[in-house]
Formats: sequence, C-alpha cells, structure tokens
Amino acid sequence: MYKNSDSEIAKSLSFSSLNKLAIVEDSQADDSEYDYEQDFARFKTRQGILKLEMEKHSRAFPPCHTKKNDRKKQQQKKNKQDDDDDIKPQPYQKSSRRQSFSSLSSLTSPSGSIHDSSDDDILSFLKPDMKPSLRGSESTKPKLTIAEILEQTKKNKARDLEIRRAQQLLEDSESTTLSASDPAVVSNINTYLKPSDGENSLIRLLKPTPTNSDALSHRFLFLNPNVKDVQSVRFKHYTLSTLWGPVIECVCGHDVGFLMNSESKIRDFLISGNFVSFLQTNDVLLDSQFQNYLLDQLCVQRDENLCITYLGVATVLPERTAECLGETGIRRLFGLLGASDELLNLDSPLQTTTSERDIEEEFYAPNWWNVSLVLKLLRKIASSLTSEQLRTVWGFAVRLSLDEKRIKGRKCHFDLMNLMETLIENLESHNYPLIEIFLRDLQLSVVDRSLQRQLIGILPVTSTFSHNLRKRLARAFFSENPAYLGGRLDPSRLLNDILAKLVSVDVRIPKGESYVKVQNIIDIINIAIDDARWCIGISVRENAESEVRLENIITRLKHAKETIQEGSDLNIEKSNAKDSFTKLILRLDCIRSKAKPVQTLMDQYFRLGGGTA
Repeated sequence: MYKNSDSEIAKSLSFSSLNKLAIVEDSQADDSEYDYEQDFARFKTRQGILKLEMEKHSRAFPPCHTKKNDRKKQQQKKNKQDDDDDIKPQPYQKSSRRQSFSSLSSLTSPSGSIHDSSDDDILSFLKPDMKPSLRGSESTKPKLTIAEILEQTKKNKARDLEIRRAQQLLEDSESTTLSASDPAVVSNINTYLKPSDGENSLIRLLKPTPTNSDALSHRFLFLNPNVKDVQSVRFKHYTLSTLWGPVIECVCGHDVGFLMNSESKIRDFLISGNFVSFLQTNDVLLDSQFQNYLLDQLCVQRDENLCITYLGVATVLPERTAECLGETGIRRLFGLLGASDELLNLDSPLQTTTSERDIEEEFYAPNWWNVSLVLKLLRKIASSLTSEQLRTVWGFAVRLSLDEKRIKGRKCHFDLMNLMETLIENLESHNYPLIEIFLRDLQLSVVDRSLQRQLIGILPVTSTFSHNLRKRLARAFFSENPAYLGGRLDPSRLLNDILAKLVSVDVRIPKGESYVKVQNIIDIINIAIDDARWCIGISVRENAESEVRLENIITRLKHAKETIQEGSDLNIEKSNAKDSFTKLILRLDCIRSKAKPVQTLMDQYFRLGGGTA
C-alpha cells in the first residue's frame, strides 16, 4: 500500500521525468555541432516524456477540481479514495505504478542506467502506452523516429508560410482597388501586355515588334523626359501605380502590383527584388529604350528606393548596361552620389571658390546604400565600357573626388578611390593615344594649382602603370601651368618662390594641427623635380645662384625635419611628414652634388624598377 501526499507525487514525477530526460540528453550529447532541428526534436521528446508521466500519475491519483471554500472536504474525500485504490488496485493501475517505480529504481541503480540509455528506450518515450480505460479500444500510434519528426516539422512550417502568403494576397486584393485616374491609359497598357501564344508579355514589352508597336501607343513607356513634345507633358502626369502596375503583374505572374493603389506599396514591391530576379532567372535582355526609361524614371527624381531597382537590374546585366549607358546616364548616376550639375559639366574647368550658401542650397546627401550600389555598378561594368564611356566615367570620378567641400558628407571617398583604381587598371589595357587624351582632359579640367596638388595626392598608386601615370600627370601640370614657373622656365625664380614659401610658412606642427600646409610645399618641390627640363637645368648649373638657393632649401627642410622629430606628440601625420622630408632632402642632395643618374633617384622615390624620366 502506497500513501503519497501531493508533495511526494510531485517529487516522484519530477525525479522520474528528469532522469528520463537525462537519458535523452546523454544519448544525443555526441553530436559534433549544434543543430537547430535536432534540438527542436529533443524539445518535442521532452514534452512527450512529461506528458506520459503526467498521464500515469493522473490515473493513479485522479486530480480533483474544488472550490476554495470546500477544499478541505474534497481533500478528505480524495485521501479516502486513495486508500481504497491501494487496497484494490486495478490491473492497469498496478502495472502502471509498478512500471513507474521500477523505472525510478532502475534510474537510481548503476545497472539500470545502462539499459535505459539505449535507443529503444528513447524511442519508446515517443510511443504512448496502451490504455484500456479512458480510451477504450483505440489503437496505438505508430512509432516515430527523429527524421520523421523533423520532416513533419518542415511540412508544417511550409504550410503555415503558404497560408500567411495567401492571407496577405487576399487582404491586398480586398483592400485595394483599381486606379481610376486614367482608365484609358490602363486599358491600353493591359491590352498591349496581354499574353498571346504562350509568350511572356514582359518579353514583348521589352522587345516590341514593328507590327504591334504601331498598333498601340507604347512609346510613353520608353519616352525620355528630356524630349520636348506633347507626350512628354502627358508622361509627367502618370503616377507610379499607373505605369508600373501592369509591368509588375507580368513580372510576378499575379495581379498584386496591378491592384495596389498605394505608391509606397509599389515602391516596396519593386525593392523586394522580384523584378531583378525575373530578369536574372529568365535571362532577359533589356531593350535599350526600356533601359533608358528605367534610368529616367528611377534616377532623375533622386528617389532613394527606386534607384535601387535600376541599379539592381544594371548589376545583373552589366554588359547590356554598358551598351545602353551614355554620357547622360553616367551623369545621372554620379548625380545620385551628390554631385551638382555644375561639378559634372565636363566642358568647364573646376572651380574652388564656392560660397557656403551655394553649398547649403545644392548639397545633396545620398543614402549610403545608393552610393554603394552606384560605385559597385560602375566598377562591375568598367571592363565593358568603351573608350568614350571610360573617358566620361574617369572625368566624373576625378571631379567628384576633388569636390572636397561636399565629399565629406557623402562618406564614399574610400569606394570612390577603389573605382578610380579600377578605371586606371582598365586604362592600362588601352592604347597610348587614349592615355594622352586622359592627361589632356585633366589639364583642361584641373587648372587651379591647389586642385592639381590635391589630385596628385589622391591618385591611387598601386601598380607600375599607376606610378607612371602619376609622374606623367605631375610633369604635365608643372610644365604647362604658368603658376609654377612664373610665365617662363626659370629654375632660379622657381627656387626663390619655394624658398620664400618655406620661410613664410611655419613648418612647426603644434599639437592638434595638420601638416597639410607643409606637405603641400613638399608636393610643389616634388612636382618641380619630376619635370625633366627643370632637373637638367639644375644639374648643369645654368645659374650660379641656383646652388646657393638649393642649399638654403635643403637647410630649411632639415630644420623642419628636426622640428618634427623633436616633437613629444608624434602621431601618424607627423610620421608621414617626416618621411616626406627625408625623401625630399635625399633627392635635393643628389641634385646638388651633380649626380647624373637623376632618373634613378626619381625611380627610387616612386619605388619603380625602370620608369622614364
């Protein structure tokens, strides 16, 4: 006879369940790595174990649902019933209780733990026992394995996901109505996009044939807003839902986009990537007119979200994009990066004097995601660009990189330098005349001396070709710019100007200040030394006073180097300045000592193996 209180029953239940759970955990503790699905199966196993234990104890000790004011009376009745059950136990209750306590004793004994840790015992927890009472002749459920449980879980998740999607589609179709702003336009678009002969209507839209192009006025879909005609005026009044709804319907195979009346919903639907996925999956080649239409619609208005759609399409189809991308399209892409129309005017030289008021009015801070996509697109299609396209992209990239007053707000300087590096690599594969065209364009666009020094400093130098390009550009700036030479090639006058700069500018670098002013002077001298005619003029000492001025410059530079070296607050900038002074002093010392291999010194400075002076 067993007389157990509620607390003893709870202890027996928890102890037995926990030991069985421990068996399940130990049997699956050999997994080499964590798996969510296996962990989920173990969780379901634990639930089955606890449920079986609760059923066993509930049959042995039936629960009583009492009210608060009659709890004592019901408790006495329950204890009396327990005594009667102990005297005359039913067969299934006796076996169930004996099985429960025998399993408990086997778990606590050393020998029993070996038997209960087998796979059969683990799987037996998933199989409910035969219960003659309460369930009658109900058949036993089949034994489930871990794989079957996982498979059933996957099916349930997939079914729930489909139900959710169907509910969302139903809600959208019930809550939205067809846009009635221009029924004639919608009717014409639907008629033109109607599938025929099993051909996808989107392909017919992208590549219209002469027969159906005359039947319906579909040109408003491909119209360039810059064209001044009647259709252009009508085109501007069309909403995004009117123009893009039928297109979305064809792409996705359902009328969600057609029924959506909200501009925000259509925009979100485009950003989801269904349009790009369709083009990529079906290998669709965009018609050039439709490509230009996408560019006009998504880029002209500087819509941050819709720009992603076009850039995604262009990234998927880079070669086709390069074929359709003209100077206007490239200008609009750089406009997404925040470049002003004045900055992107390749026919006018760059200007450095811009008022703060103009900056506030024209400043456009693009989304970082758009910046990343634009630069990624341009880098990906760089190898497919023609010589003229490469020239245009290079010109815009240089102008944008020199827009120092606005570049800080874009946070794209690093990616822009990577783009310029990619363009230089592609320029190397072209012929020599194209490189000369690049240099001539830079001379015409960058005429200000401060911008020239800035461009020399920001050019990526990662290969021999980029080193040579930087040297040639420096010589072109120096030889053709009267601001360096004072109107004529006079080494003595140039040395006087450099010495005056060194004397007038405080070369000391106090704490917290930048070394840019001193570094600019070093750049001027380096550009001067890079010029072959200037180096020859100094080496042959055409002017007797050149050596004296050169000596003064070297002395001044050494003093600046010592000042930097003695500073107690050394940092990266000062280390760079010290290194620049050291290299420059070495070059000037060699020139002063009439060393003939000037070319070797230049190559050593630029870390080259055999360039030309």
